Amino acid sequence: MTVDRGDEWGPPTRKGRETRQRIVDAAADLIYARGVAAASLDEVGRATGTSRSQLYHYFSGKNALVGAVIDRQRDRILAFQRPALESLATWEDITGWRDMIVAVQRELGCRGGCPLGSLANELASDWPTPSAAGSNSLLTGWRPWPGGANCDRTRTRRHWPSA
Repeated sequence: MTVDRGDEWGPPTRKGRETRQRIVDAAADLIYARGVAAASLDEVGRATGTSRSQLYHYFSGKNALVGAVIDRQRDRILAFQRPALESLATWEDITGWRDMIVAVQRELGCRGGCPLGSLANELASDWPTPSAAGSNSLLTGWRPWPGGANCDRTRTRRHWPSA
């Protein structure tokens, strides 16, 4: 039986959910390190100890897996940045947020860039059917932008230049 990929709850068992997450995590690491085109399902299977048939049990193919990676990276980034983004109200707040992002990049040796931005850039130019890979979900969670209301308030106070 194939898991319904449209089911927001995912696989029905704990073991199934853990296996699916392990596959997504390994694919995210491979894609972040080498890009979508260079990461194969065979490599994901080797990294997770899963067979090709097991990969196809959870994902209809590479596009579906890349869609899950997009969702994972988006959720990780938002979870990390949301507290800072929601409290943006002054230039000092914006500077603090920027410094946080720069510090993370320094820790990573400035390799790979933003996990979501790099992925979006590659999908926009190299992937044959980005919408099939779930690229529409790249923006889900960013609309409305978590700090949007604060930025409007800040702009009103003339601390933020109008666009």
